[in-house]
This record gives sequence, C-alpha cells and structure tokens, in this order.
Amino acid sequence: MFEPRGKTMSNVRASLASEVPYHKGLGFTFLLIASLALGATTGANADGLVLWNKLGSASEILNSAYGPDLEFYSGGDVFSVSATPSYVPGVFGNALTIGSGAYRSTDRVRNVVVNDLDQILDPSQGTIEVWVHQVADPVGYSHNPHRIFDGSFGLGSGMALQTYEDKGLRFHLNFGGTTALLTNDISSLNGTWVHVAGVWDVDGIKGSNDKIRLYVNGQMVASGTSAEWGSTVGSRADIASGNDGNIAGKFYVDNLKLFDYARTDFSNRMQEDDGLAPPESGLIAYYCSASRRGVGTGM
Repeated sequence: MFEPRGKTMSNVRASLASEVPYHKGLGFTFLLIASLALGATTGANADGLVLWNKLGSASEILNSAYGPDLEFYSGGDVFSVSATPSYVPGVFGNALTIGSGAYRSTDRVRNVVVNDLDQILDPSQGTIEVWVHQVADPVGYSHNPHRIFDGSFGLGSGMALQTYEDKGLRFHLNFGGTTALLTNDISSLNGTWVHVAGVWDVDGIKGSNDKIRLYVNGQMVASGTSAEWGSTVGSRADIASGNDGNIAGKFYVDNLKLFDYARTDFSNRMQEDDGLAPPESGLIAYYCSASRRGVGTGM
C-alpha cells in the first residue's frame, strides 16, 4: 500500500490526548485526561481519499491537507512556461488562478503540478472533484484549453478535466487505452462557482452499467458504459493551467480532491471536508478524583 507524501488521515482527523494540570479546590485534587480520537487512521486508502489540496495559497499548495504535497511548475519542457500563480476569493477561503505574465500564443502555461500520480490514482475506479469558476469560455489561440486537471497539452496523466473551445466541460480517461469522453456545456454558469466531479469504475458505478460519469453541482449530466481505457497512469498532472497568451485570470480552481473509489453523492459539497469519513467512536474524557492526601475514596 502506498503511503502518501504529505499528510495522512491521522493529521487531518487529529488525535488529541492532553493531561490537564491538577486543579485543587475544596481540599481535593482532580485529574482530567481528555482524548479525542477523531477517526485517526493511516495509509493512502483511508476513507478512499488519496489527495486533498485546498489551493488557496502557496503554503496550502505546498502542504496538502491530505496526501502528496503539490509543487509549482519549474520547467523542463521547451514548449512550456511557468505560470504566475495568483489567488482570488474562492468557495472556501481563496482559490488558485493564473496571474499575469509574458505568455504567448501556443505557450503551455503550467501552474501547479502533482507528482507520483501513478502511486495514488487507481485507473480502475476513482473520483476527481473540484470547484471551478470560469470567467469566459476558451477561445482558440487566445486562451484554450482551460486545464482544470491535466488534459490537452498537459503532462500525460492519462486523464483530463478541462474546458475546451466549442466543447465545453470535458472529462476523459484513457490511461494508455481507448479514450472514454464525456462533455457538458457549462457556458451558462460562467461567472459562478461550479462543483464538478468525474467518476469511474470499470465494474460499474454503484452496481449500474455506467462506467464513467460527469457531475455538475451534484447532478449527473453525462455518463458512458464503455470502459476500454487502459491501466497505465502517468506520473504527473498539471493543475489550474492552460495555453496561449491571454490565459491569465480566465478561470479559478478551488478545493481539489481525488478518491480511489466512485463517489456519487455530492449533496454535502458545500462542506470543505466533504468526503472524509465520519468520526469514529472513542474515549473523549476520563475523570479521576482523589482525596486530600491522595488516598482513600474522596468524598
């Protein structure tokens, strides 16, 4: 089992064990020990969550809330340039966008990158979900595509969640096999925050014939029954990236999550930590009282 770099569930659902100093009153000594065991677990597959990054600042990007930390693109591709990261008000705190820069037509403007994606993403089943605010539809050779999570001219992850000129929102998987593609026109939602999710399961999503689905604001808007994509996940993906000289500020991205199972209920999407397992039961408090001299039965 892959142990993710960065934060594990034990960091997210922190266990708290504290010993409160002795309190003396009425001649008695009281000892309080409190332990909050809020679902502390370990391993990449805890609750199915494999990556959660809030994307609201440089610190949040470099320190994922759960799973591997992200990094800013630092070069290595002659066709690519590094974006200037910028932040705008998001659904939860701030969100990531591409700031102003000396970008040119056909430049591949890369913002944030996830590495070792093949170590956390399951090609047979999973979910990607994120909040997106699109300012304007993509325009060829001006700002196209808007790569929410990899995609056309991306880093070869084998999947894409993006908006593209004349094709709207696109979610596709290939992983080295035959591409499964779903689309939906979200132009009418430009200027608003939209929750989007791509879901897949080669054995059928929740027992259905659907192998791949696209959700917008919690509602399924497209589905497919073919699962001929492959099993080779690329090692990298770019996030909140795009192409061309006028890409700056054209879309924003907030609160990215990846899971290793097919989620279908997004009714709690307005909760920033939606998708984390509910707290496990556990000891929350222990009280011990002693007599004045530390012996006997107290009162």
